[in-house]
Amino acid sequence: FEQGPFSFQMSRPLLYAVYFLAGAAVGAAGLGDGLLAPDGALSANWRKLGVLSPTMLFLWMGLTGVTLTFPDFAPTPMRVLAGLAYVGASVAGVMLLMAVSIRFCAQRIRWLEPLSRNALGIFVVHYAPVVWLQYALTEAPLPALLKAFVVFAVALPLSLGLALLLRRHPFTARLIGEDPGAPIRATPAPAQT
Repeated sequence: FEQGPFSFQMSRPLLYAVYFLAGAAVGAAGLGDGLLAPDGALSANWRKLGVLSPTMLFLWMGLTGVTLTFPDFAPTPMRVLAGLAYVGASVAGVMLLMAVSIRFCAQRIRWLEPLSRNALGIFVVHYAPVVWLQYALTEAPLPALLKAFVVFAVALPLSLGLALLLRRHPFTARLIGEDPGAPIRATPAPAQT
């Protein structure tokens, strides 16, 4: 569905429902326990996810290729399977990324702390800068990889800056899960003993 510069992809609602439910389950257990624990199921199965993720990606690509190439001949069940395969490929890719991160990236990286601390705020505001930058570069005579780099290089600091601004106002700070009275720091405070 498209209306002017806004679009809504019909393949996304199920994907977002899966992410929401997974996030609620992880939040209930805690970030360092259960699925996301350093010795949890994700970390232990990173190799299996390394096989599952590209398999699901190629399945989605194949089904989508058929439904887009032959839209009049692709039966409805195949279109439904293509949509479900999109969800499966997206979830498997995210799970693989989390598994590899938990397994191999357990150390804190100081210069990445501002991104970690502001991740939700960045997520909330990133869509508009990314889409509008992509749109602005559509006609630019640049290779796609260079356009992607430009969008990333501009959208990330812009989104981080907007997230920092959101944290300054009590109402918007609450929207991104911050205590409005807490001071803004690049790194978390040390644990009290």
